[in-house]
Amino acid sequence: MTMMRLLGRGSAVALALAATVLSSACEASFPVAPTGPVSVEGVRVMVGLSTNLQPSVGSVISLAAYSVNTDRVYAEVTSATTWVPSNPAMVRQLSGGGSFIASAPGPIEFVAVYQGLTDSITFDVVTPPPFAESFPRLTLQMSSPGRIGTTVQARAQLLRTSTTTQDVTDLATWTSSNPDVATVERGRVTSRGIGTVAIRVSYEGLSTASYASVRPGF
Repeated sequence: MTMMRLLGRGSAVALALAATVLSSACEASFPVAPTGPVSVEGVRVMVGLSTNLQPSVGSVISLAAYSVNTDRVYAEVTSATTWVPSNPAMVRQLSGGGSFIASAPGPIEFVAVYQGLTDSITFDVVTPPPFAESFPRLTLQMSSPGRIGTTVQARAQLLRTSTTTQDVTDLATWTSSNPDVATVERGRVTSRGIGTVAIRVSYEGLSTASYASVRPGF
């Protein structure tokens, strides 16, 4: 009788311990609830289409702004962003958004301000040279990158005269300002991450570059 009672008590203890271990394992298998609210931690400036770093007077500069929160979720906030050009006399803002018309030559920086967070992008606005004096010159044609991991082909053209054009895509030197956003090899631009990057091409002492953005949502 005493032995039966001892066995009963032992079984009860064993069951209690097993239940405790099982309960702990179950609790550990579920994700821990977040300890605080999600908040915006940054803002990123993007360009619309591929945009030359040296836009001409009279051209339109189109910019967009995206916020990114602590969960790495992006949201477009262009219209809610305050755009501050370093020299307001050089540009005219269109419709209160991120679009501007360049009205005077010179370097200019655009600062995007959203909820106290900032990002910026710079350009060097140039005066278009007279047609007869614009040779030789190097041009860059590039479409906007697609989703991360895709590749687009940029082309470099050398204009020696008004009637002589040479494709120098494979001969030119290509560089990326931020390989984490996009890499480039012989004009093949591959998207690597969300952001804005400057792709530059150089040939025979001539150089030109364009901004391109890999946007969220692709």
